[in-house]
Amino acid sequence: MSTGILACSALTDYVKAAQKKMRTNYPIIEIDRNNHDRPKLLRSMIEEAIAKFPEDTDTILVAMGACGNCWAGISWKGTLVIPRMDDCVTILLHTDD
Repeated sequence: MSTGILACSALTDYVKAAQKKMRTNYPIIEIDRNNHDRPKLLRSMIEEAIAKFPEDTDTILVAMGACGNCWAGISWKGTLVIPRMDDCVTILLHTDD
């Protein structure tokens, strides 16, 4: 069993920095940030990206927001860990305070 990361391209550099800090090396599949305002297109891109993970993947960590409710109706055989954020800007503005 393994873990992968599905990331908005706006967050990829941050995800890589976090992996370096945490000494992990999960595979990252990116979603193009330019489609955040098209939820239906984004939803199909998410489904395509999920299908790209190796067969033994049991957990996908999501590094993106909801962007127009693009996650509605998405299902997968394993565990999806999705932050409860409206979009990636909210994630980028978060501090540890």
